Amino acid sequence: MFHLCRTLFLCCLVGLSGSGVAASSSKNPIIRITACGYGGGGRFTAVAIDPNAPNIVLVGSDVAGVFKSTDAGERFHLAINGLESFSVASLLFDPTRIGRVFLLAWDGLYMSTDRGDHWIKISTDIGYRKRFSGSSLFAVSDRHLYTASDTKVVRINLDNDPIIPRPLPELPCSVFSLVAAGGRVYAATACGVFQYGHAGWFPQSDGFPDNHKTVCDIASLPDGTLIALEETTGVYLFDPTVNAWKAQGKPDTVHSWSPRQPSRYKALSVNPGPPECLHLATHPETWPHMLFRSTDRGNTWTVVSRFVPSRKAARNWQPATSMTAVENIQSSRITNHLYLADWWNVWKSTDAGLSWFQLHQGLQNTVVNDIKTDIRRPDSIFMAVSDNGLMVSHDNGTTWERKMNGVVDGHAQEVEISRANPLTMYLLINPWEKKHRVFVYRSHDGAEHWSDIGFALPDTSLPNLGYVDGTATNLEIDPTNDSIIYVATNGYGIFKTTNAGKTWMTINTGLDTPYIRGPGALRVHPTTPSVLFASTQAGGLYISTDAGATWRHNTPGHNYTFGIAIDPTKPSHIFVCCPEKKIIRSTDGGTTWMETLLPGLRPPHIAAYSVAIHPRIPQVIFVGTRSYTYSAAEGLFMSTDGGETFLRCSGDIPPISINVIQCTDKSGIEALLGFNGIGIFRATANLQGTP
Repeated sequence: MFHLCRTLFLCCLVGLSGSGVAASSSKNPIIRITACGYGGGGRFTAVAIDPNAPNIVLVGSDVAGVFKSTDAGERFHLAINGLESFSVASLLFDPTRIGRVFLLAWDGLYMSTDRGDHWIKISTDIGYRKRFSGSSLFAVSDRHLYTASDTKVVRINLDNDPIIPRPLPELPCSVFSLVAAGGRVYAATACGVFQYGHAGWFPQSDGFPDNHKTVCDIASLPDGTLIALEETTGVYLFDPTVNAWKAQGKPDTVHSWSPRQPSRYKALSVNPGPPECLHLATHPETWPHMLFRSTDRGNTWTVVSRFVPSRKAARNWQPATSMTAVENIQSSRITNHLYLADWWNVWKSTDAGLSWFQLHQGLQNTVVNDIKTDIRRPDSIFMAVSDNGLMVSHDNGTTWERKMNGVVDGHAQEVEISRANPLTMYLLINPWEKKHRVFVYRSHDGAEHWSDIGFALPDTSLPNLGYVDGTATNLEIDPTNDSIIYVATNGYGIFKTTNAGKTWMTINTGLDTPYIRGPGALRVHPTTPSVLFASTQAGGLYISTDAGATWRHNTPGHNYTFGIAIDPTKPSHIFVCCPEKKIIRSTDGGTTWMETLLPGLRPPHIAAYSVAIHPRIPQVIFVGTRSYTYSAAEGLFMSTDGGETFLRCSGDIPPISINVIQCTDKSGIEALLGFNGIGIFRATANLQGTP
């Protein structure tokens, strides 16, 4: 629970005019962006500590890029200037040049010369797209940097300028980790260990059992001894006298609360000490998630169980009294200081890994799927996020609580609030593993408790299309009758109940492409609830005038559509998001459509995705962009003339995809932005053009 100190100021080069908006000819309106979400809550993938300034710590994310701390982890802020991809696999401070950092991302190799404040892409030929890596995909030997990507490794002369990666011969299987020891470079791969020499890579896997050569991590002890982690058989030390690996075994200790022995391992780290100690973590895809510690080179292990949550941090789905799936452990130059990144938090130890303390301030690593506010409770914000479920703030975003009492764990997709009673709410969840069912919940006490009103999906197969996954995507309630609820899916179409979830029916007649996706991709007309709109992939927009009994295609020429917004003051005015940064709008309830192009280039991988109309100043419209890949989107756009023209909000707004926009009914212009990775931000516009 925190409020990010860093404030971003953005200038939108637009003039405000029209009813209720003061025009400004001399100054441009200022939009101020501040983070207002909780810390943590996502998958942290990598940690790097500056060897020359150990208070500087960089943390990588799978969706949010890089977070930077200059005070040894007390506070973090985004450090993504120049990144074109926000899926980070590995980070390394260059030991040969102060301030230089290397970053391996989904789309390429990046470099920073100012400790991560700015990034430059130096190669698109190497990137890491696999879900799991080892402790490091970098190694430095003889003033050369080695970087791994899948089966490819490149070498960079660190004394050269410019930096030029040189590819090495390919390895026969996936690379998980690299290490340098004794002037040589070793690769841990899915088929054993390989050493690089003048003649290329050659295997060095003697000692590993047959059919057990998935070496997921490799490191070196302070005396140069190699240590490797095989995924199922545990830890091995390399014995140069026989040129083979010697098994050290694996932990035989299990938690008292779980009789299961860990079946797979993933991360290995070496703290040079004193005391010299090893840490070993289980694989993220196995259970239980455990961390082990050894002070005798892996001969014996103890379970690490002291994880201390911050009193000011919001709770995650798993109580922060233990770590979750470990990704990376790194030691600092400061004796006995370690950092650990897992799938929910970043932790710090100051006693060589015996105990760990949660870091959270500024680590807003969260995928937001929906945001709802209600004028009857003006300080309350309801946020549906991936993994953590429903997060609620009753103090306007300063502190947050998880509200999942009675709900299965998983990704919260959408939350709705009854117009008749603000304490009656509905929640749509996509659980992690449970399928063949739609999970809908209802609360009568403002999200404190939930009851299941979900239903089973039909036993039909989905088409083999890359954009169809069968997930539940949208939830709508009839504005005049809470017993009428609609749920949309990406594959099975739309479902309806007229008795508050006791029974459900499919309503797909005429809906030829039942692939609904996008924020507000299913909308009930605010004043004529028999009229519905459905935004689909491959079929564009459909309209029903009989409460979903039948549908008709309505947008020829626009086959892929996403978010929908309806003007609350003029319900005949409808806006729909489209690929290539296009907006289509209708002023006659969907009979005819006009197209508006967002300014700038229109690359095919970037779409106008989320759209919101200000409830009191309807000529003010926000549009958020989204990238189909892990690359950058183009941020936020704003219209002040009812959608006829848009201009981009320039400045330092994070280029991470915006999943949802919720305009509030507070004074002035305020919108809540839900990002695909960095949580929730508040955007406020100064109508007079002054900060």
